[in-house]
Order: sequence, then structure tokens, then C-alpha cells
Amino acid sequence: MTDLMGLYRLAEEQGITVDCFQLGARESISIQEGEDCFIAIDPFRLSSSQDEKMKLAHELGHCVTGSFYNRHSGLDVRQKHENRAEINGLLKN
Repeated sequence: MTDLMGLYRLAEEQGITVDCFQLGARESISIQEGEDCFIAIDPFRLSSSQDEKMKLAHELGHCVTGSFYNRHSGLDVRQKHENRAEINGLLKN
């Protein structure tokens, strides 16, 4: 199973910037700008290292699969992209 540090290494290898920010209502977020992908995680909203691992894996899933949507996307489109990010296999044994 991929550990937390392994996920951070994967992000670095893929050229994905991961930073810590206070995000208000969100715990983590990923955005794509051109060919670049960025992830922000709010360290004050994490309950454990396992929680950090799950959030980082999910956001990496968005970046690795290109599963992004915007606030105007329909709920069906949003769910499709969330599902794709979640099943990306980053945490498989």
C-alpha cells in the first residue's frame, strides 16, 4: 500500500505542487492551470495522517486522471469526475 510519503513523492515526480493553506470551508482542493496541477491541503482541518493520506490521494487522482470540473458543471458531471479521481488506484495494495 502506498504510504503518505510515497504520495508526496509521486506528486513531486509528476511535477504537482502540494502546499498547505487555510482553505476555509474546504479541507483540500486541486486545480489545473494549463498543463500544471496544484494541490492545497488545509492542515488545520485534518484529523490524522490517514485523513491527510486519503485527501492527498483523492486530489492526486484529479491531477493524474485530469478529472476536473467547474462550479457551473452539472451534478452528474461533478460526480463522474469525483468517482474517477477516487478510483484512480493510488491506494491499492
